[in-house]
Amino acid sequence: MRKPTCHQSRHFTLLEILVAIAVLVVMMGFIFQFINSALKIWSASNSTMSLFDTAQIVFDVLEADVQNALITDEPGREIPVYLKKHGKDLYFGLLSNFSSTQNQENSLEAKVGTYPVLYLHIDDKDLLYRCAIDMSEVEMAED
Repeated sequence: MRKPTCHQSRHFTLLEILVAIAVLVVMMGFIFQFINSALKIWSASNSTMSLFDTAQIVFDVLEADVQNALITDEPGREIPVYLKKHGKDLYFGLLSNFSSTQNQENSLEAKVGTYPVLYLHIDDKDLLYRCAIDMSEVEMAED
């Protein structure tokens, strides 16, 4: 006859558990670094994309103003382009044809016309300002 065999269950020792936890902590550290790096790259690319989108809008408006500019050097009928540098700041002005949208009594109304357009680039703050002046809304001072 055979003797009954006893199956003794073998449990993990404390040392084996500690080694497994240490390996898990190291792996979690690598995963955390990977996720953190990916998040930084995504954030940087997102802010760069936003900057490029804004720059594209600025260049589109500037391109439209320059394409629609009225410039002539015909004697007696000159329409100049104004360009002046003051320190590091740059002033640029021209006459341009475009459609402006204005709000009058809660309704948007488009006005098409020729308007003086002025640009100011402030170099220290890296800002670009654009101003289109509706001459029908401007009251001129009398001498």
